Amino acid sequence: MNDKVLIAIASALSAGGGLVVGLLVRQPEINRLQKQVEELQADVDQLETIAEEQNHEIAQMLLNYKALKIYQFTQRRQLKESIQDELICQYAALDYLTLLVDSVEPGSKMSADNIRFYKTYGKAIEDGEIDDNELEALKPFVLANHSSEIDRLKECDIRPVFERIRYCGTEEEGSKFKGLFQRKK
Repeated sequence: MNDKVLIAIASALSAGGGLVVGLLVRQPEINRLQKQVEELQADVDQLETIAEEQNHEIAQMLLNYKALKIYQFTQRRQLKESIQDELICQYAALDYLTLLVDSVEPGSKMSADNIRFYKTYGKAIEDGEIDDNELEALKPFVLANHSSEIDRLKECDIRPVFERIRYCGTEEEGSKFKGLFQRKK
């Protein structure tokens, strides 16, 4: 009977020690992600303005797309591809911001696919714009979650994630995140 009690105590201590070590190893990453969320909070109004401007641009492109006649099939196809590329950038920003906010919540864990997307998108926006190669790298991740919306040319509503950012953690001045939505032309 005593052996069973000792084994149970040893198991509990081992599990507790493993939890503490796990938290200490992940803490620098959590601190970095919390800092990024704080920087986003300071810039959320600017991000909303940028997203609204891009939505307006996409709306204009959609009007042009719908106005083209059948005999202008090539132009219509090219315009549709341009709209889809812009939508991929918007949905990528939505997914990136959602992952960022989710990652600072207690007990959250990112899947391997989400970590790859997070790193790919983070690298893509380092220079403030997404070029064609970076867009191609992001497409599989974005289309896996949003292909039906992009095929239907449905505009991305990113406002709910901005509200989550606005009310997440503390508000500290950070850097500007202009490159989240801008695609190199």
